Parts: sequence; structure tokens; C-alpha cells
Amino acid sequence: MAAIAFADAQLEQIRMTAAQLPRRLRDAYLQRVVQLLNGRDFGDGDVHRAARAALGEIMHGPLKLAG
Repeated sequence: MAAIAFADAQLEQIRMTAAQLPRRLRDAYLQRVVQLLNGRDFGDGDVHRAARAALGEIMHGPLKLAG
């Protein structure tokens, strides 16, 4: 996986969201954030959405759509 460059505010958003998880789950959380953003241009809103999505997936499992 290629390295991703985050702005300071984006890193702070990721750190603040990670703080809601037990330390043992933070590596998986960070890997998921990178997976969600890898290979695309992204802004602050995209980072926020990826951080929240990764947090939800790590805490509750992947989102399952009804149907």
C-alpha cells in the first residue's frame, strides 16, 4: 500500500477518532482509514467520513445492507 500524505488537521481528525478505540484496535482502524482513502484524491470531509466509517467497522463490523 502506498504512503498517504495527510494535512495536520486531517491527522488530528484521525487521532481524535482513534482515541475512542481501545489501543489494541487502533492499528486495524488506521489500516482501514488508509484502505478507504488509498488511490484517490481526498479532502477534509473525505478523511472525516473515512475515519467515522473505519471506527464503526472496527467497533461493530462492516455495514450490512438489507435486501
